[in-house]
Amino acid sequence: MTAANAVKSWKESPVISDKELEELHASPIPKHVALIPDGNRRWAKKHCILPEQGHKLGADSLLNIIKAGHQIGIETLTFFIFSTENWLRPKKEINAQMKLLEKSLTLQKPRMLENGVRFRPIGDLSKFPPYLIELINRTEQETAHLDNINVVFAMNYGGRDDIKRAFIKMLNAYEHRIFTKEEISENLISEYLDTCEWSDPDLLIRTSGESRISNFLLWQLSYAEIYLTKKHWPEFSPRDFLEAVIEFQHRERRLGGS
Repeated sequence: MTAANAVKSWKESPVISDKELEELHASPIPKHVALIPDGNRRWAKKHCILPEQGHKLGADSLLNIIKAGHQIGIETLTFFIFSTENWLRPKKEINAQMKLLEKSLTLQKPRMLENGVRFRPIGDLSKFPPYLIELINRTEQETAHLDNINVVFAMNYGGRDDIKRAFIKMLNAYEHRIFTKEEISENLISEYLDTCEWSDPDLLIRTSGESRISNFLLWQLSYAEIYLTKKHWPEFSPRDFLEAVIEFQHRERRLGGS
């Protein structure tokens, strides 16, 4: 990738037509979309290539979906990049994923800056290599002033771990008399979760035909609409993303009501 391509504005190469956008905005747009980009390894196996190559193509798909979300006007995209359970994978594959994440953040940071993308990590980053932690923190800091779209990477993230860490923080706050027992509520608990700065997801998209949430955003997905597709992540396109948003618009959200 050349430097010129790296900083090209997404407005110059839209992935969704003006007519489609006009039709889309006739109905409410989800503010927050969460995605489980599943199927990189299965896609690689199907095409007789290494898992690392599947993850590389998956990273390319991720960029295209961010671009589509930016164009549609979605406020926040949260991607399940690396789970607390992914450490059980072969060490070679894990190392390749770490290097790919480093390369992707390094290459795409100019695009983030050009297009107003604010990068945010969630999860327990302490287990990552120091060079990667430093890059993640630097990317977050350098995009902190941007506000066109929030792109959240859940890394070494698990929904149960998120809740556990939230309660540890809450216990510490309670011991320091920041709140009383009577003030504990669902809203207060949400304030101590990794996602406290954003609204809960309106829509969850999962690729590769799986129909479970795999310990992702367990608290936050309570009322999210769920969209499942059999396509593996490397073949999930902006057009597929658009179809998921359109289906969301056609659903009646009761949010627990009858």
